[in-house]
Amino acid sequence: MIRILTAEESLTYPINTIVPYPYGSNIKIVNGQLQPYLTIMSQMSADAASYLKVSERKVFLIGETPYPGYLNTTNLMRERLRRTLPNSDVIDVLRKDGQGNNNTYLQTEAIKENKKNEQVLVIALSYHLPRVIQAASAYRLNAVFVKAEDILKAAAINEYDKYLPFIEDLKHSEKLLRLVGELDRKGRLINGLISIRGPRLVDITSGEDGLYLENTSARKKMRGILASGSAQRLK
Repeated sequence: MIRILTAEESLTYPINTIVPYPYGSNIKIVNGQLQPYLTIMSQMSADAASYLKVSERKVFLIGETPYPGYLNTTNLMRERLRRTLPNSDVIDVLRKDGQGNNNTYLQTEAIKENKKNEQVLVIALSYHLPRVIQAASAYRLNAVFVKAEDILKAAAINEYDKYLPFIEDLKHSEKLLRLVGELDRKGRLINGLISIRGPRLVDITSGEDGLYLENTSARKKMRGILASGSAQRLK
């Protein structure tokens, strides 16, 4: 049976492993160099995990590798969590086959490989939660779930409120992905596409006209920056 906890329940639920689902990292130019940074949604997930890290709980990270040769999403989430947690409380989860955890299915499979039948507490944003539950069911992941937004509200973290309308709009694209997931329960087709195109980049970015939703391929953005000549390649 699927169980979605309230923020209050998730604080006291008897569990040792917290899994904040990642939402990728973006990339920008700093002093002529490419510099990855967490998307708004990845920041939200990490901050929610930090709030729920009580007692002996450990935080397991399953972040993407969108920019080969640069810090990946797991590295960046670890850096953010280290503001409030000791490094020993944060554990990186790698896949046995060496692939990056570059989408929801690969991330879910990595947790299943690592935790076997041990129950975990999964944090996901509300728009994404139905697909996380769908993937968890396909991989028979023993999990309870909580919405990142509920945790942030309980923690009185309101800096993300201005982004919520953009996040809400992502529910529309998620419907199509869930339909695909009903036919391809373990995401083999999507995994194949990701291996060719690389992981998605979905972020809420500031521009001249204010906030906007950036929805592209991480590698496509990186190639565009390099092609423009405004950043130096790694040597």
